[in-house]
Amino acid sequence: MLKRVITGLILAPLFLWALYALPPVAVSVLLGSVFLAAFWEASALVGFTRSVARYLYVSVVAVTGTVIAILILRGEFGSWAIVISAVAVIWWILVPFLLHRFTNTEPGIYGSPTGRGMVATFILLSSWAAIEALYIGDAARPRMLVNLILLIWVADSGAYFSGKYLGTHKLAPIVSPGKTIEGVVGGLIGAAIVASVFARLLLGMDTAQTIIWVAFSMVVTLLSVWGDLNESALKRVAHVKDSGTIIPGHGGFFDRIDAITAAAPVYLLGWYFFQRSILA
Repeated sequence: MLKRVITGLILAPLFLWALYALPPVAVSVLLGSVFLAAFWEASALVGFTRSVARYLYVSVVAVTGTVIAILILRGEFGSWAIVISAVAVIWWILVPFLLHRFTNTEPGIYGSPTGRGMVATFILLSSWAAIEALYIGDAARPRMLVNLILLIWVADSGAYFSGKYLGTHKLAPIVSPGKTIEGVVGGLIGAAIVASVFARLLLGMDTAQTIIWVAFSMVVTLLSVWGDLNESALKRVAHVKDSGTIIPGHGGFFDRIDAITAAAPVYLLGWYFFQRSILA
């Protein structure tokens, strides 16, 4: 646990500093690099065993993601990012039902390399597009992206510690034996605190708007749990604990952004809705 905390205390400030200090193009490259590293790790979970196949897979998604990022930077892909996010949200609504039927002998869509490839590719590309659009589309960037990241980080930390010290009721024992209902509650409480402070101090929302924003943020947090469980299902079939070992105490890059894969699309849609209705 100490290694996990120390790594977080070092990497989190560096990443936040980069979001504020670097120009948009550099930030886009940084975000893309994180996702490509996650794609590399996902290629092993999908079932690619030969390096040539893994490099080819990552090369294809790299070209696709880079084109999307360039179009977003040029302001030509924002509306499409919203559409892609809407489709992604539909997928995440279905995930709990898929995971409910998941067993070690009958993993469903996660049981075949094709199914795992479709899942991993879609969730990573859609969340990559959503985060790029959220960053570029925010006139006060990186405000909204930072809020999303803090929301997930605090929720993840709250879930980790409350689950570790208070957790007794398993959330999804087959997919992820370590996750508990108490952990989810702890994460939701942390997310509610972050959301309320952000709404009042940085967005200047009134009481009614803040309540709506906090409720929305808790939905985002709950969906982020599904993102975590979705990756856990991929790892369960691949018989690995972590997607990688590059981040001490945290596993791989996919492990660090698994919650973001589910949270980013719905967060982008929510912010788009708030701008056009609640805050109009």
